[in-house]
Amino acid sequence: MFNCRKKVSLLLGLVLMVSHSSSALASAQDRIIENTAAAMAAQPLCGLRLNMDMLQAVFNSAGLSAEQFAPGGVHYREMENHKQRILNITDTEDGLNSFCRRVRTDLSAMFD
Repeated sequence: MFNCRKKVSLLLGLVLMVSHSSSALASAQDRIIENTAAAMAAQPLCGLRLNMDMLQAVFNSAGLSAEQFAPGGVHYREMENHKQRILNITDTEDGLNSFCRRVRTDLSAMFD
C-alpha cells in the first residue's frame, strides 16, 4: 500500500504531465472535477472515507479551490451536473455496485 506522500507525488505527477498547455489544463481540470464528484459521492454511497489532504493537494496542483465548487462558484454547476449523473447511474443496485467498484479501483488514492 502506498503511503500518503507517495500517493500525492503520483497524483501531482499525473496532473502536471497533462497540464503543459491551457487546453490541457482545462481538460485536466474537467477530469479532476468529474473525479472529485465521484469521490465525494462515494463517501455516502459506497462507505468510503475521502482523504481531504489528498483532495486539497490535487486541487492545488490544478489551480482549483473548494470555493469554486460552492454555490455561486465557477465550477458549481458543473459539479452539480456530475452529481446528478452519478445519482442516475446509482439508482439501481447493479448501477450502485458498478459505480462503487469502479471508484474503489480508479480513485483508490483519494480514500483512506
